[in-house]
Amino acid sequence: MRSTPGASLLRPGGGHDGGLGGSPRTARASPVHRPGSPSHPAAPNRAAHPRPLAALAQAQPTAAWRTVTWRPGTKGPLSSRFARFPVWCAHAYQRGGACAPREETCLVEWPGDAPAPTTYWLADLRGDPLGLRRLVRLAKGRWRIEQDYRELKAELGLDHFEGRSWTGWHHHVTLVSMAYAFLVLERARAKKHLAADVAPHPAPAPAGAPPAG
Repeated sequence: MRSTPGASLLRPGGGHDGGLGGSPRTARASPVHRPGSPSHPAAPNRAAHPRPLAALAQAQPTAAWRTVTWRPGTKGPLSSRFARFPVWCAHAYQRGGACAPREETCLVEWPGDAPAPTTYWLADLRGDPLGLRRLVRLAKGRWRIEQDYRELKAELGLDHFEGRSWTGWHHHVTLVSMAYAFLVLERARAKKHLAADVAPHPAPAPAGAPPAG
């Protein structure tokens, strides 16, 4: 996921699907008039007229906005209102260039006490059925990443390597990361509401497939 400062966006035709930070004054979007299917979404055509991203967000129906809690905080659970909808980035499109190669998902945060949406993200999901709560937790994951980095250094010695070779550094970082992953999994087993996204078990490889790596 990435933030969208100054982005130009094209809004595909059709409704929203219910489910990164940017500038609502400079970001623009436009409806798309060609029909498409979920597996083959329509690309925007030249009839599309760019619209401000803030206008697209404010045009979402009430049902599109959901309150999501992404992690516990020092003063209680952290939550806000979010909506998601598909867009086509149009940074070059407005200047006569090619439109973005694919549809992306725009995630918008609009706190209940704010007069307008406050934060925007873009996510290239490529058809991945990512739920809104998971999407919000990934967008709001900066605190968790910084916390992981501090723990990797303070508890497991991530910054203790003093060698000069790439191979040695790579081995050190790999072992430290594996040790930390083990500790996170053990912590997840002990705490029901741990603020960590544990990846699901990978699907089994098909028969005859070459080994990964």
